[in-house]
Amino acid sequence: MQLRCAPRESISRLGGLPWRDRLPQDIRQTCADAGAAGICVHHWVVSEQLVEEAHRLALHVNTWTVNNPLAARMMAGAGVDSITTDRVDLVRLALRSQSEPSRSAELRSSVREAVRTAPR
Repeated sequence: MQLRCAPRESISRLGGLPWRDRLPQDIRQTCADAGAAGICVHHWVVSEQLVEEAHRLALHVNTWTVNNPLAARMMAGAGVDSITTDRVDLVRLALRSQSEPSRSAELRSSVREAVRTAPR
């Protein structure tokens, strides 16, 4: 079911696609067929290659469900745009304690700037 009360807001949907067999080879066609603005994948599937390919296609990358601080740092290091977690406190602390800025922080910053300056 999709909600269209706020047509400018994005909608997330978790589906049952066999991601391990399809990504990144079919990511473009799969997302185009679904009208997706991004992908939401389990953290076991995330790799720098996957994130780079998704970003090359202008797709947002969310990963779920990351409750381990080390896994959260690994996801940020891979460049994901967002993390779904049950432990916001642990993940927030883990990401704040990183000694160097993550690639994902840089990417989010550039995306925010692009959105801010985009013509409406």
